Amino acid sequence: MVTGDWGQSLIFKVPIADLLIQKIKASSLIVVMSMGIALICAVPLGVWAAVHRDRWQDGASSSAALIGVSLPDFFWGSC
Repeated sequence: MVTGDWGQSLIFKVPIADLLIQKIKASSLIVVMSMGIALICAVPLGVWAAVHRDRWQDGASSSAALIGVSLPDFFWGSC
């Protein structure tokens, strides 16, 4: 394991290291895209809530953020 020789995949008949690199690239793209979307939504929503402190806009943005965080990942994946 430490040397990096993880052998061959029994199903795909290719080195496991190559499969891991392929999956890491795809996962990294998903992470970067999701963080970009989250920042694009969260920063304006946070500024809007701060500007309208203690009003309905603050409550609405806080509620939207709480709902977004509370819903499970498979819900957002099915949208």
